[in-house]
Amino acid sequence: MAIKFVHHKGFDNKPRPIIFYFTPTRKLIFCPVSLIIGIALDDCAFDAPSVVDASSVMKVKPLGPMQCILLRWKESMRRKAVFRRIKGAELSDGEAMTYAKLRDDMGEQSLNAGFEERWTPKFCKRGAGNTVNGDALDSIRDQMMRHDPNQNAFLEKEKQVQLFKLFAHVSIWRDPHAVRDMVPEDVWSNLPPGPEISELKELRAKLKGGQHRLIGNEHKAKIHQLTYTISLKRTNRNNLVVKKYREDYFHNGPIRDIERQA
Repeated sequence: MAIKFVHHKGFDNKPRPIIFYFTPTRKLIFCPVSLIIGIALDDCAFDAPSVVDASSVMKVKPLGPMQCILLRWKESMRRKAVFRRIKGAELSDGEAMTYAKLRDDMGEQSLNAGFEERWTPKFCKRGAGNTVNGDALDSIRDQMMRHDPNQNAFLEKEKQVQLFKLFAHVSIWRDPHAVRDMVPEDVWSNLPPGPEISELKELRAKLKGGQHRLIGNEHKAKIHQLTYTISLKRTNRNNLVVKKYREDYFHNGPIRDIERQA
């Protein structure tokens, strides 16, 4: 599959449109061909009227001396973003998904999947050039995931359907137990309240004057602001607890396992 990156930039940070060539992989989660075909089918993006599902794609065979056959996009889909924004429950018709959304979702999902480090959209770029040195031509190395036979094997697979080490600069150590809510309940229950949060809650209670409803309260705006601040500080505090617990879990977990077997 050939994909042209029209906004690609070179090493000098100047526009340099480039075409990348992708081939299928056995690891479907890392197969850009299957991913793009699936999205295209959902968007009804193929120009051929008979290509409507996965089976119709797989049934397409080259005819005569041809070794491949092109799946053309509809003209109306050529300038439409592949990954688009979701507004409420509706998928945007043409507005592209923001970088911040991609970054935040990748970070949260990678941590929730048990990886030690938070993934970023650029994680596969760093160090990948060094990874393929010696296993690929310079032109292949420059374009990264260009050619299947020269790609590196990883994830404990032999060099059959090979893939570049996309995770060149991040740890691929994954623990299924290291999910978002991995902090035990007893840790949360025994965690003392933060002094700053306690002070803000006392001030809010004083302004409320023992009343639950704020209708007619002259400090209504101040109380709402305190409620927002308390919620924000509590969220930041909880995130810090999760972060510290994860760091301790990944750092000391192997040590505890080794000592348990001693």
